[in-house]
Amino acid sequence: MIETHNFTPDDKAITLTAYLIKGGHNTEGYTLDLEPKKLTNFTRTPDDYEKVEGIFPDGKSALVERNHSVGKPWPMVDAWRVWFDGSKEPQRLTHFLDFKGYKASNYVVSDDGRLIAFQLGISGDEAGVGYGIFLMEIKARP
Repeated sequence: MIETHNFTPDDKAITLTAYLIKGGHNTEGYTLDLEPKKLTNFTRTPDDYEKVEGIFPDGKSALVERNHSVGKPWPMVDAWRVWFDGSKEPQRLTHFLDFKGYKASNYVVSDDGRLIAFQLGISGDEAGVGYGIFLMEIKARP
């Protein structure tokens, strides 16, 4: 199964998430380059759940919901910034998994890349249920 997400800022590629790869519980983030019609796995972590949520305006990285998922379908997730070319280590942006009973979801990145918005959820609720909206400023990474 796949879910499309967004065009890159130059409209030359689309990001997507592939689910239940090889019958497992993991997901992976991909880019689909439109001209050569090339599919590239940019998350490359077969034991993790990773769902693409947005693209940073630099066109070089994506906002990804992520957590370890071996034997756990649909784990609780935090937001991470993941670079398409793997040139930098993924950057964890939120720490909701540190607080039992809560989760965050439906992350989006602002057009200027300064902010992410997401909603507060309660563990055990259906996906997409939210009780409040957070805005978080993103600091530039060296």
